[in-house]
Amino acid sequence: MSTISDSWEILGQALIGQLPSPHQVISLLVGIVFETDDTIPRLNAIEEKLTLLMSSYLSSARDFLNDALLTDSEASRREYLNDARRFFVQASNLSVPPESLRAQEYVGICHTLLGDKLPANNWFKKCFVNLCEYCKPMYLYANKCENGYVKFFKEIAPLLPLAGAGLDVQLNTTYINTLINLFYTEKQIIHLWKLLKNDETVVEKPPTFFGEDIAAIAKKYISTRKAGKGTAQLKIGDIYMLECYDRNGNIVKKCFHQFIW
Repeated sequence: MSTISDSWEILGQALIGQLPSPHQVISLLVGIVFETDDTIPRLNAIEEKLTLLMSSYLSSARDFLNDALLTDSEASRREYLNDARRFFVQASNLSVPPESLRAQEYVGICHTLLGDKLPANNWFKKCFVNLCEYCKPMYLYANKCENGYVKFFKEIAPLLPLAGAGLDVQLNTTYINTLINLFYTEKQIIHLWKLLKNDETVVEKPPTFFGEDIAAIAKKYISTRKAGKGTAQLKIGDIYMLECYDRNGNIVKKCFHQFIW
């Protein structure tokens, strides 16, 4: 099964010269940008404008990357790669994490394809450091939830009969969306760590929630009802679960919190 993890791994091999085809690197980059673009958050009106601008920059960069794939002229290929690089730089300067942070690596990949090793490594390290910082609160939150942190809400929920069901859905949605964001970000961090390590750049490998064994995830919808008397009859849990798969497509972990009391 093809996954975002496979894409990062193959891309890493290509960037360190094990698979030196520029055509393959560009193709992988187009696929990764297209897949991770769906994870850009949509929030308030101002942030919505920023995300639209981000999508515009990424779309333009993808167009130039596709042009680089189609041309037979080396001079034209370099021109298209430079154009894509400029749009990725613009994307990296927007305050729309995580995509603005991911775009920092895309800039580095363009530099690599253009033969500019030093600026490429500078962008890779910058992206690695910033993604690690971005991940820290998500990593702590995910581990707190896994360790029963949310049991607190089960204790206070009976005191909030009108808010109970809404709180259930809200907490579950926040948890699952955080894990999805964390998964994609961790995969890029692991990929960058291997890339920088190969280049003998000293960077410490950060702790991860998912680890390298989980290759893909899928968000599943669940609807559960708790029978009972009184307000318990109104507590309907419409929740999500995250299934985690290994490279063979086997489910190795299920993540969900059902806030029903």
